[in-house]
Amino acid sequence: MAESGLAGATARTVAARAGSSPSAINYHFDSIERLYGIAQQQAISEARLWLAARLAEVDPGAPWGPAAFPAFAATVIDDWCATRRVLAQAEACDCAALAWRVSDTAGQWLSLWEGFWAAALPRFSLPVELAPVAAGILQSERFGHLARWRTPYDRAGLEEVCTRLAARLSGDAELLARPAPWRTMAETLSQQATVFPPLTGAEIRITQAVVEAVDEGGESAFTHRAAAVGAGLSLGAVTYHFPTRAALMAAGYAWLYQTIVISAQRSGVISADHDDLGRHILAFLDVGQSAPRARAFETFFFSATRDPALADFAARVRYSRGLSTLGFLSPVAPQLTRLDALLISHWISGAARASKAGATGAEGVKQALAAQAAAMFPRTPAV
Repeated sequence: MAESGLAGATARTVAARAGSSPSAINYHFDSIERLYGIAQQQAISEARLWLAARLAEVDPGAPWGPAAFPAFAATVIDDWCATRRVLAQAEACDCAALAWRVSDTAGQWLSLWEGFWAAALPRFSLPVELAPVAAGILQSERFGHLARWRTPYDRAGLEEVCTRLAARLSGDAELLARPAPWRTMAETLSQQATVFPPLTGAEIRITQAVVEAVDEGGESAFTHRAAAVGAGLSLGAVTYHFPTRAALMAAGYAWLYQTIVISAQRSGVISADHDDLGRHILAFLDVGQSAPRARAFETFFFSATRDPALADFAARVRYSRGLSTLGFLSPVAPQLTRLDALLISHWISGAARASKAGATGAEGVKQALAAQAAAMFPRTPAV
């Protein structure tokens, strides 16, 4: 899973790694699906011990002030994605699969991390009642950090996001005033590294076909051949327009992103004239869940985090998060900054996962959201 995702975790490949035969999997575990569940349980158990150790490390100085939280949170996420990468990718695979099915282990991953942040926040003088918000935001940022691009920008930018989160959780004026130069530069450089060109003619047919294939069949369906079949074109025609996986993925992602924006426009989310952020976030959540072919959205990104050849694409996706959110909300919520919009975008993604697999379910997530939004983003100009 860590190397090729669920698409690569077939009975044949798993058996080959274990020096066994595919039939041995059925003999010992009944099915590859049961083996997958057992492997996820083992990963969760290991992660629980690792996270407990991270909390123990900061206990001698607790309670810390909010200004100490960004370094702690960024260190945890960076270490998780670098030194515990197999566990991190196991979690990502399980959460990405929520688009197709709900599993007990996906819910356990969500509960594990929410419990961790609920235990961590009071150690940094931050409100524990906002732990579900912090967990959703930091889950999305954690998944983004799986993409390995330019280390100084990735690590420093991660801490700047954690700083903005601590600022919003605490209302601390000094934290609110801190700039985010690394994240800002990473956004600029990633846009230069990967350009989403306008699509015409056969290119549109191809990108629509590959998005539909991935939406229906998951990551294993992301191939030039599947795009050719879906578009009714020859394999040569597809490779002519998109010679690499990176080019095909960038085009597919850009087309899908545009369709989601169009869905938001048609829903009236963009034209809403009120300044109730809770209502806006709920509307965005509903649009994202109902948008056509949205299941392919994260599949593209998670696939890119495992392929060094797709690092530029993954960075473009990571550092563009929240741009549309800022464009939608700036007219009605001028207190929001670029990083605030990123936090909201992350929060929406985290809330979508929690509504599918979380203990409170969709209604519980939605009912709590209005009060949480008011606490995080009060109607006063931000510094």
